Amino acid sequence: MSAEHKGREYRSVSKRGLSQICESVGEFASAASRMEVGWTIRPGSGQFRAAVTQEPFADSLFGELHYYPCSGVRDADEIARSKQDYVCLTLYEEGEMRMIQRGRTIDARAGDFVVWDTSAPSTFECLAPTRCKLIWLPQRLFNRHVAGFDSLENQIIPRASVAAAVVGAHVRQLHPMLAAFPARKQAKIFESSIEFILSCLSERPLAPGLTKQQQALLGRAKRLIAEWIGIEEITPAAVAQELGISVRYLHRLFALTGQSLMEYVNSQRLEQACQIMSNWRSKFKVAEVAHQVGFYDASHFNRTFKKKFGFAPSQYKSFQALD
Repeated sequence: MSAEHKGREYRSVSKRGLSQICESVGEFASAASRMEVGWTIRPGSGQFRAAVTQEPFADSLFGELHYYPCSGVRDADEIARSKQDYVCLTLYEEGEMRMIQRGRTIDARAGDFVVWDTSAPSTFECLAPTRCKLIWLPQRLFNRHVAGFDSLENQIIPRASVAAAVVGAHVRQLHPMLAAFPARKQAKIFESSIEFILSCLSERPLAPGLTKQQQALLGRAKRLIAEWIGIEEITPAAVAQELGISVRYLHRLFALTGQSLMEYVNSQRLEQACQIMSNWRSKFKVAEVAHQVGFYDASHFNRTFKKKFGFAPSQYKSFQALD
């Protein structure tokens, strides 16, 4: 079979299944748009190859992707085309990837394990030829084992950690391992394996004194703030209106966590600024970073940053350059 013919051939395992080798960004874009969790791939140039597989298992999906440098976006239209909301578990085996979701930037390399929410708008940039294995879990299955996506302490388990090594080995073997068992046992083994993988994730402790309904409202408020992080004025009135609650009740929710609403907003702005400046590829000046995270007054950003960390943003950038 010629490379040209091979590149254009694909088989649909089921409505949710896909297997294709791509010889161009256009073919990869076509395959990515047909996935259950689809992406819009941005046009590129130069030599390109990719391979895409996606296979259903009960209500979940297994997948493997190989692709050359490219970028893409998962927007509201792509999200609406998915039959249900998934949480994606991704093990990067080769390459270098940057993902931005809910105002947070995740830089992943070979060996890192990343968890991301397919129901939230996202962008990615592949910086080097990348190979990864993926498991898409329905959110209800994920929430059976984890308090919720917002409860995660971090969306990435770094490759240097023991947890990443253990989880990585399990994710690599899970799909082929299931085929070795009788069909009647596969669902139970899969569920137990997912419980083990998710138990390796670090979760934030639940705030005392909050009911489940209050926890859910607080989670929605934090997601909203993450989406608005680059806006100069995130006001209590705007957040409360979006949530359909009073400003007084909103302040009460954050007070129960031991942190005021605006203290939380500023902490998230500073966290995002650190993530931007800690990337060794970043060429942004301090004033540009301040603007990106909603500090339109650079001097205010400098004062707030130094008060929290004990040194200026420019010093932090210098530390990262030496690391």
